[in-house]
Amino acid sequence: MNLKFNTTANFIFADISMDDVNSEEKFNVVLSPSFYWVIKKALPVKYARDAIKLAPSIFEDILPSGTFSYYAYKEGDAFLLFAYNDKEILEKLNSKGLKSSNVSKYYFAQSEFNQVEDAIKIDQNSALTLNNDVLIKVPLSLVQSPKEIDTDNHKYSKHSIQLSRINQIADTSKLNKITITLAILLMLFVGEYFIKTSSFSDIENKTTEVFKKYKLQSSKLQNRSVLSSLNKKYDEQISLRKAFVALNSLKFAQGEYIEIIEYEKDVLSATIKVDQSKEKKIIRDLKMKHLAPTSKYKKERLFVEIKI
Repeated sequence: MNLKFNTTANFIFADISMDDVNSEEKFNVVLSPSFYWVIKKALPVKYARDAIKLAPSIFEDILPSGTFSYYAYKEGDAFLLFAYNDKEILEKLNSKGLKSSNVSKYYFAQSEFNQVEDAIKIDQNSALTLNNDVLIKVPLSLVQSPKEIDTDNHKYSKHSIQLSRINQIADTSKLNKITITLAILLMLFVGEYFIKTSSFSDIENKTTEVFKKYKLQSSKLQNRSVLSSLNKKYDEQISLRKAFVALNSLKFAQGEYIEIIEYEKDVLSATIKVDQSKEKKIIRDLKMKHLAPTSKYKKERLFVEIKI
């Protein structure tokens, strides 16, 4: 474990095998590759925000079960895409004595050591090294003359993230749990009206227990608002994946291809270099995927828009 004490936040490299932290100082945490997945990939989008929206589909067959957050930034002509589990990282760091309240910012090792020429030693058994522009963790015995992490002169990148347990409620199973919980609450309130022999204090205690157990908001209106927002985001993500997959499944002749895919204000748009004679077939194929595309052809380009 490497620490740097200064007037702002201290440098700490966090790995699953790190030593316990016995300090209440503020830290900038650099996460080991053990805590995240990373892919370098060229994508038909311009901005990182659009790449992040495609990330769940790209990682779909790679990640284990769980709820993940995503981050992306551009490097050269490609994007570096990250997937990570907020809850698992926070729980592991907390078990090592590193509380989230003592963390200023979190960084990926990939963004902090992407220019290293030599391997970096992180403990007595492991090191970091670049493989095809991706930073990986390897046994120390596989590298030669590794360097120590230079905590005194480290300059942080602009690619910091924040970890939150709130993201963990955004999966289907937990949405269902909130729905069931709200139904239970409704039954409790109906019971209060019809069961006159029950005292108000008993019902209030049961309601409080349910709120504590499922960590709900203080009112039904707030919980309904949270559930509605999560359902909307979930439906939007499913629709976006469906449209993205449909566009990428289109068949083209040699010299024909999708130039750009962009997503903005609930509209997925694609610019396709293709002969105008193919326009009707492309639109027909997209409609067969239960989509409602609109199109126009101009300067040897087909412009397609799909409302999400």
